[in-house]
Amino acid sequence: MCCRADSGKAPTKERRAGKWGDYKCDLNPKVFLSLLDHLKNDIKPDYLIWGGDTIPHNIDSLTFESNVQIMKNVT
Repeated sequence: MCCRADSGKAPTKERRAGKWGDYKCDLNPKVFLSLLDHLKNDIKPDYLIWGGDTIPHNIDSLTFESNVQIMKNVT
């Protein structure tokens, strides 16, 4: 649950997520948008199936409204 303002700063520079995030983080929006761009321009699939796990894991700061907005942003 890194890469969020409500998670606080990383304890060390080495543990800070980089530009593209980290495997311990929820998906970085930059990575998601890059994925969509790659799919659209390079892979060009006929359709996509999104498997879920869209809502981030910072459940203490999520609301129903924020979850709805996240789902709207992704779809």
